[in-house]
Amino acid sequence: MKTAARKTVTALWLAAFLAAGCAAAPAAKPPTPTPAASSCGLPGTVQAAELNIIGQIGVYLPPCYDPSPARSYPVLYLLPGFGGDYHEWLVAGVATLADRSISERVIPPFIIVTTDDTYEGVDQNQIIPVLLPYAESHFHASPEREYRAIAGGSLGGATAYVLTFQHPDVFSSAGVFGNGLTTGQEAELEGWLKSIPPRLKPRVFINSGEQDTFMLAQAKALIPFLDKYGIEHSEIFSSGGHDDNYWLSNFPAYFHWLAEGWD
Repeated sequence: MKTAARKTVTALWLAAFLAAGCAAAPAAKPPTPTPAASSCGLPGTVQAAELNIIGQIGVYLPPCYDPSPARSYPVLYLLPGFGGDYHEWLVAGVATLADRSISERVIPPFIIVTTDDTYEGVDQNQIIPVLLPYAESHFHASPEREYRAIAGGSLGGATAYVLTFQHPDVFSSAGVFGNGLTTGQEAELEGWLKSIPPRLKPRVFINSGEQDTFMLAQAKALIPFLDKYGIEHSEIFSSGGHDDNYWLSNFPAYFHWLAEGWD
């Protein structure tokens, strides 16, 4: 949980960031993405929006964002951990990392949509019917499965893989940071994985710190299930704890991995 002081600081930070200027996005249904690298020298922009059921969300738009109906973008839906809010990942620096990966042509321009946590803030069952259509109609986020990814840290990582395994026709990949197999969920997990058609098998990216001992064990416990059902996966287990800064240090590798699915 954040302290009240941290909430105030991050809220002021986001207000200042938003005041720097960010054009409102039009409501238009996007076509198939054309993931070409950007040569724009300008940074991406961040803005906030509010949905009746979802609440506040953050939206990162890439450098040289094109609001015309002729363009749509791959999209990463990014969830915080327990007690986190929609600007946690943004305050931690995910927009800066995305700008760098795009400018270095490691990954094509893409959109990031952030939410509050899926315990106290957002009902995870509203993400697909409410959040996705909003992002697709207002920000040119792609409606195509292969260009949709979902990831999260801690609780958000668990939500990401649950939604992906339950709805493999919606998300093509899950990013699981600082989490893994939920104890007692083994039978349910097998049921989800067993039901996924071969053509809809998602990819999974797992990252846990070696000092985050409990979650590291849970992350490693997830891997045999993925292997059993032929789910492609990639892992980074390295020195680090259970925090945004550690996970973000591995986001350049995660972004590169994401782009492999957007070719």
